[in-house]
Amino acid sequence: MSRYELFLDESGRFLETSTDPEERRKARSDQPPSQLAGLWVPGGSLQPKAAEKALEVLAEKAGGKRKRRWHGSEFRPGPEFDRLVLALCEYCREQAWQPVRLVNRERVRYGDRATTYTAMVAELVLRLLQKQRYQDTGRIRFRLVAAVVKLGEEQDGSPILMEEKLYRQRIQEALAQAAVRRGLAAENRLWELQEFRLASARRWPELMLCDLISNASYGDFRKLGTEARAAMQACFGEFDITLTVQELLQRLDGLLHRDAFGQAMLTISEGLVEKGLRPQFLSEADLRRHKLIDELAEIGAPARDPHFAMVLDALSEKVKQQPDAAVGASQLQWLRSKVVSPLQRRLRDLGSEETLLWFDFGLQLQQVEAALQRGDWAGAQPLSQDLLPPDPALASRFEYAELLLQARLTQARYHLAVWEPEIALALVEPVAAFYQELGQLFHVALEGLFAEQMQADRRGQALLLALKARCLIGGEACLPVSQLAEEALQEFDSPAERAQVRRLRVLLACEEQQWEAAASELARALGSPACDPASLWQALEGQGWPSSEAVANGLCWLQLHVRREAVEGEGPETAAVDQVLAGAEEIDSMLEEAAAGAGRGIEWIRWLSAWHALRGQEEVCRRVLASLPDRGRHPGLGPNLWSWLARWQSAEALVKAGAYSGIRAALQALDADPGENWLPALARQIPKACSKLQQGVERLQAAYQQDCALQPTDRRLEIYGGWL
Repeated sequence: MSRYELFLDESGRFLETSTDPEERRKARSDQPPSQLAGLWVPGGSLQPKAAEKALEVLAEKAGGKRKRRWHGSEFRPGPEFDRLVLALCEYCREQAWQPVRLVNRERVRYGDRATTYTAMVAELVLRLLQKQRYQDTGRIRFRLVAAVVKLGEEQDGSPILMEEKLYRQRIQEALAQAAVRRGLAAENRLWELQEFRLASARRWPELMLCDLISNASYGDFRKLGTEARAAMQACFGEFDITLTVQELLQRLDGLLHRDAFGQAMLTISEGLVEKGLRPQFLSEADLRRHKLIDELAEIGAPARDPHFAMVLDALSEKVKQQPDAAVGASQLQWLRSKVVSPLQRRLRDLGSEETLLWFDFGLQLQQVEAALQRGDWAGAQPLSQDLLPPDPALASRFEYAELLLQARLTQARYHLAVWEPEIALALVEPVAAFYQELGQLFHVALEGLFAEQMQADRRGQALLLALKARCLIGGEACLPVSQLAEEALQEFDSPAERAQVRRLRVLLACEEQQWEAAASELARALGSPACDPASLWQALEGQGWPSSEAVANGLCWLQLHVRREAVEGEGPETAAVDQVLAGAEEIDSMLEEAAAGAGRGIEWIRWLSAWHALRGQEEVCRRVLASLPDRGRHPGLGPNLWSWLARWQSAEALVKAGAYSGIRAALQALDADPGENWLPALARQIPKACSKLQQGVERLQAAYQQDCALQPTDRRLEIYGGWL
C-alpha cells in the first residue's frame, strides 16, 4: 500500500465558466483562466515543520526575511521574486516534492462556481492517481488538504464558505464520475481518500508553499522572468495539466507503458490531426512520438507487424464510415509522414535491413479508399496509379498477396467511379479467377479437411465489381451478368454485400422488363415478406433515411415502378405507388440536404441524381449533378456520366421529367462535351412501347434547341430524324 498527500491552493475566482448568470456577470473577462496548484508528495514528507524550514530557506536564498504570514500576491514581479521561485524549484527537487497544476484553459463549464471548483479538484486527483498507478499497482491511500473556499459574502460582509462535509461529498462524487467516464472504475476501487481537510492558506505553512506555486504560475507564468519561468515549467514537467488536450498525453503514456504500440499510433495520429493545438502541447506530444518510434525500432519485425496490422484494420473500418472518412484520411497521411518515414530511417541508422514497405503500401491503399469514399477523384488518381505494379519485395512474399489483390480491387473501384468500366473489368476478372482456383487447391492439398470449393468474400467483391463494370459497358458485355450475380451471392457471407448483388439483379430484371422477378429480388434484398409496392416501401423505410442503404434500395423501388408504368401504362399498382410518393416530400428534402453535405462520394451523386430525375424534380437533379465539379475532375467524366444515366436510370422517365436539360448543364459545367450522339443515345434507350414516346421526343427536341442554347446542326437533326 502506498500513501500520498496533495496540498492545494487556487488562483482565480472560478466565475468565468459558471453556468450561473449572476456569477458569470461578476467575472472579469480580461482575467486568465482559473487554476489549481500545489504539491503532490509522499505521505508524511511535508509536515508543518518541514514546510516552515522550506519557507525559511527560500527567504534566505531570495535575500529577504521570513514573514510569519506569506502570500504570493504580496510579491511584485522582479529579480527578488525570480530568485524566490528559482530557490523553490531547487528545493522541491531536493525534497522529491512534485509541484502540480491544473488550468481550465479550455474554459470547460461544469456548473456554478462550487461545482466547477470541486470537479476540477477531482479531475486533478484522478490525473495524479493515473500517473501514480504505473509505479504503484496496489492500493493507494491519499490525504487531501485544500485551502478554504470562499463562495461569496453575506449582506453584512461575512464570508460564505463551502462546508467541509459538502466539499468532501462533492469531491468523492466527482472523482467517481470521472473515473467511470475514463474506464477506470476498477482502479478507482483501489484509491481511497483517507483524510480530507480544509485549511487556511494564511496559517498553514504547507499551503503557503502552494500559494507561492499557484501565484507564480498563474496566467502562464506572467510574473516571472525568462530564467525563472523556464525553471518552473521544467519543475512542473508533465504535471502541468489542462482539462482536455492533456488527456491525450495521459492516454499515450499509458499505452506506451503497456507496449500497446498499435493503439498508441491510432491515438496520437487522431489527436494530432486536430487544428489549433497549443505549441507546448504539440512539443510534448512529439516527445511521445519519438519514444513510440524508438520502441518500434527496438522490438523487431515479428513483434512490430501485428501492431501495424491492427492499425490498418482499424483505419480500414474508419474510412468506410462516411463521417469519419476525412479524419481517417488525415490520420493515414500523418502516419506515413510522421511514423513510417522516420521509423524507416531509424532502422537504417541501426543497420537493420527490415523494410516497412508493406505497411506503407497498406496505408496508401486506405488513402485511395478514403478519397473514393469522399468523392475526391482528383486526390485518388495519383495514389491509385502508384499502387501497381508493386515493389518486387512485396510481390515475392505470399504474406502480402492478399494486400496486392486488394489493391487491384481498390483500383477497379476508382476506375468505376470515373466511368472507366473496361479498365475496371480488366483488373477484377483475374482476381475472381485467382480466388476460384485457390479455393479448389485447398481440397486438393488437404482432402477431407476442406470443401471442394472454398468460398471467399474477396472473390465476391471482385465478382460484384465485374458485375457493375459489365452493366456500365452494356451490349455484349452484359450477357454473363446473371451468372456473375449468382456466383457473387454464393461467395458472400454478409447480408449487406448480398443486398448489393440483389439490387443489381433488380436493375437487370427491369432492363429485361421482368417486373415480377425484379420485385421478388428487391423483397429479398429488403427482407420483406411481400412484393407489393406498399410492403416493399414499408420495409425500406425501416432502414432509415437518408442512409446509403435506404437510398440505394429506394432507387431500385422507384425505378421498378416508374419504368413498369412507362412501359405498360397505368395498372393495378399505380395508385399504391402514387400514394407512397405523395408522402415522400420529406424524404426528398432529406436527400437534397444530404447531397449538399461534405464528403458524399460518387455513389451518392449517381443515386441522388437518378432519384430526383425519376421523381420529376429537374431543378434538384440539376443541382445534384452540378456539384460534380467540386469533387474532382477526370477527362472521361462528362460523356460517361450521361451514358450511365441513360442506360441505368430509366431514360424515358428522364425525358418525361425534363431532366435532360439539367444534365446537359451539368456536363457543360464540367467543361466536357458529351459529343453529337448524346441525343440519339438517349432516344435509343426509350422503349418503343412507351405510350408517351412521341410527346417525350418533341419535348426533347424543344429543350435541345432552347434550354441548351445551342443551334443543332443539320447532321444532328438528320441523325435524330432518321431514328424517328
